[in-house]
Amino acid sequence: MEAFSNYHPYCKINILERQTPGYSPPDAGVWNKIMGRCEFDMDTLKLPGLHTLVISLPQYSNRSRGYQRLDDVFPFLFTGPGLKHLCFDPNNSADADSFETLRAILQSLLDINDTKPISQLESLTVTSNGKQGGFLSELAAVGNLSQLRTLDIGCIMNPASLSNTAGLFPHLERLFIDLVRRNSPIVTKTDEEESIAGIMAFCPLKYLYIKGLRSAESLDRIIQHHGPSLKGLALVPFGGKRHGYPRLGPSELHEMAIRCPNLEELRLPVARSGGNQAECEMYKALGSFRNLQTIFLDLDFDARPKAPALGEHVTEDLDVLQKTFINAAMDENLALQIWSMIKGKRSCLKDLRLLPTGNQCFAPDERYLLFCLARSYLLTHYNLENPGSPVIEQIGKTAWEVKRAVGQTIVPDVIRDGELLLSDGVVSVLHSIWPQVHKQSDWWSSWTSLPLQPDNCLPSSCSKA
Repeated sequence: MEAFSNYHPYCKINILERQTPGYSPPDAGVWNKIMGRCEFDMDTLKLPGLHTLVISLPQYSNRSRGYQRLDDVFPFLFTGPGLKHLCFDPNNSADADSFETLRAILQSLLDINDTKPISQLESLTVTSNGKQGGFLSELAAVGNLSQLRTLDIGCIMNPASLSNTAGLFPHLERLFIDLVRRNSPIVTKTDEEESIAGIMAFCPLKYLYIKGLRSAESLDRIIQHHGPSLKGLALVPFGGKRHGYPRLGPSELHEMAIRCPNLEELRLPVARSGGNQAECEMYKALGSFRNLQTIFLDLDFDARPKAPALGEHVTEDLDVLQKTFINAAMDENLALQIWSMIKGKRSCLKDLRLLPTGNQCFAPDERYLLFCLARSYLLTHYNLENPGSPVIEQIGKTAWEVKRAVGQTIVPDVIRDGELLLSDGVVSVLHSIWPQVHKQSDWWSSWTSLPLQPDNCLPSSCSKA
């Protein structure tokens, strides 16, 4: 950093490698105990060109002292004159002696240094909100967060703290939040009231990213508050049927289009139903958003009515397995049909991403086949060669073909001596859907998707062989 300070003091610096706070004393040996990938010299904060910083906070926990986090570094972080983007990773561990040594040095530096906050942060990322919550409040107590435009608070460990901290960000435009309580022993399909209230406590946002939202009712409440100002909304599913996600039909989507008149980008989980009339009407409803240009659909192909019990993988109901295979089969023809159904005659759609999801808790041979069938596509409106049709591209095609070449490693014990091992039930289901495909096929090719059926109210026109 000395070279930057002496010769390039105003060069924009983005430090994206995770740093651990440090300060080099005459006896550098003590710092060998500090845990972290890179030791960060606090003097770097004085560089006017420092623009982005990713920092790891040492912490430890034991029975006698409880949970400890190195919050003493907070005042120093707001002394960077050019710092605009700050990312915290509170998950770095340190032993007690190293932790206390670093804390003592930082506290002594506070006594001899001017730590007047001058940074005007534009974005703040916290990968975890901490076991005790209050992280954002503690950070705001030593620095100015009032000009923040983007906040990514990762996994919420203390939902009640959201409502208390939302008022710290009066000019916030973008909020990224993860509602999944991964360490909770209880799996529920209802949203925590404190989390929803916390999201609604923020000022009306332009962009909102929520991972793990469960119910349409919660989404409706959020849209009532943030909808008129939203330009981007991402509802990212987590954990499939065991966790749940908002199930939106055509009427709910039409209502959302009215409440979100400025929406330009939308990511949404969608439950496929064999391409029947209800599914087609849902695609048509997406075309009612007058300004929507980019759509990302997580297409849930799992047709099982409820999540299987732990340890239960074989799909006993072959009709359900047939519907799941039909839902999962995605190729260029079906992707183009979905594009046309959404775009209609008036939609300003420019980009459509289709990502089939739901390959969880299936038997090995079922899982292998679903992997072969479920392909992801990106469709783009701009097509020089054929202006009337979108450009279509299979996402991850190269990786997909590599995995095909080593297919036996995708799902163990499905391919033996070059032969695909399928149960009799699975073979009968496949033959009922694609009788033209040879029984010895590896199912990476030869099949085609089933077309959308806008006039068919049943789940699928080939529900019976």
